[in-house]
Amino acid sequence: MALSEETGAPLAELARRLAAAAEEEAELHAAIRTAVAGPQTTQLILVLLPLAGVGLGQIMGADAFSLLLDGGVGTGCLVLGMALLAAGWWWGRGMIRAAMPHG
Repeated sequence: MALSEETGAPLAELARRLAAAAEEEAELHAAIRTAVAGPQTTQLILVLLPLAGVGLGQIMGADAFSLLLDGGVGTGCLVLGMALLAAGWWWGRGMIRAAMPHG
């Protein structure tokens, strides 16, 4: 009521405009969530692919776990790969958060 008196706008028109603005904002948030769903799914798949590859190699008889845990070059590759995977995940999450409303 005070806003209506201060601005001189009729209360019903003011309420309609506020409702329309709230509806537009809700539609915008829904559109952004829909647009970000694809990159989020892609990020998840890219994180799971190396794990699936190691598991498939193990199933096929490549003995991937012993190679990655041998304490030598394989372990170094595992550590470097996990570090790069974590960095990629962190970077991707930052980009997705930047696209979302309110970070």
